[in-house]
Amino acid sequence: MKNKQVIFTLAALLAGIVCGLLMQYCLDGQTLTTVKGSVLSPVRDVFLNALKMLMAPVTFFAILSGVTNISDTSLLGKLGGKMVGVSVFMQVLTTLFGLGLALLLFTGDLTYIQEGIHVTDGKVGVGDYPSLTELLFGIVPKNLVDPFKGENILQTIFIAIFFGIVINKMGDKARRLVELSDLMFQFSIVALKMIVHIIPFIVFLSMTALFASTGITTILAFGRLFGGLAVGVLIVWVVGALTTLLFARLSPLCLTRRLAALSPLVFTVSSSHARLPFVLKFCSERLGIDPKLAAFSIPVGVQLNKAGNCIFFSLMTMLMIRVYDIPVTPDLMLTLLVSVCIMSIAKPPVPCGGIICLAYLFSLVGVPAEAISVVLCIDPIAAMFNGVCNESANITTCFILAKDNKMLDKDKYYGRS
Repeated sequence: MKNKQVIFTLAALLAGIVCGLLMQYCLDGQTLTTVKGSVLSPVRDVFLNALKMLMAPVTFFAILSGVTNISDTSLLGKLGGKMVGVSVFMQVLTTLFGLGLALLLFTGDLTYIQEGIHVTDGKVGVGDYPSLTELLFGIVPKNLVDPFKGENILQTIFIAIFFGIVINKMGDKARRLVELSDLMFQFSIVALKMIVHIIPFIVFLSMTALFASTGITTILAFGRLFGGLAVGVLIVWVVGALTTLLFARLSPLCLTRRLAALSPLVFTVSSSHARLPFVLKFCSERLGIDPKLAAFSIPVGVQLNKAGNCIFFSLMTMLMIRVYDIPVTPDLMLTLLVSVCIMSIAKPPVPCGGIICLAYLFSLVGVPAEAISVVLCIDPIAAMFNGVCNESANITTCFILAKDNKMLDKDKYYGRS
């Protein structure tokens, strides 16, 4: 079903580009404005409103359910602490490189893309973002209503984790609360899937409006974005190599070459669950990692190692910052570094999870919510690159843990057996 959705979305993307270019060629400016304002934008706004309506509940119940279902916290122990440390280190470094890459890629005037993103309230490019101190200290909400308005997802994440810890401390007394959180999470997933079904149609409308207004030149900006995603894979491999040298004190050349050989399979298999048997076999047979460690580290690491999100969120947010001509200052870059890292890890494992995170990042820097319609068009392609990055980071973390805990067959790793 997921593959069909991707195919339909890509088909709608291409159809929207063709239809938009034809409209630009055949219709005059006034007619284009009327079509966009009366048909394309209102339908798109209905979808975006529905998506924003579910942002906070989906995020809250996804994280709450995840925290309350950690049944054996002692299982993590020292091994889990090292895994978290390595994962966070890699993601901070990846985000730094990702933001730097975005600054290099998105230069020149990109404000013409605004013409294809009709903004309902007319407020664009205000650039009124919080400082890093305000971002971090504002994570605790004043009440329990504001986090569910969807305007500050970090507050939603905070109360979900806090309530999850409280429920876990209550033990068996809170068993029904755990069941209720799981039920509400499933309810949120079903509600979100009902909306996701119409994404191809929204992609078609968004691409039609965008290319009818901007023409063929927009393809150049998209080309830079997709090129950035490809370079992002190389960045993750470089970061993984540096991390391996630092934490494992081993040559990363064999690891990097074998990750590159595995990447075509990962690129074409979109689900991390479907890739799991192949990845476990790869870790054991090609890298010499103890199968028992891989069986623990790889599934758990899927939730932690989100290097692909770091690259995609950095590129997409910076592209929209350039589109709306928001000044790039050191304070903004520091705020983005922290918020991109947090949202990459906290991305809920649900359809449109990345879009929910990007909606928050856009609001953080003053980009209008309607810009999410562009993300919808790019997300299926970006997900393939993200999969390669995330899996590479996950395998690298598992490899470092194996070396650290003497569960690595060096002869097999170096090809001596």
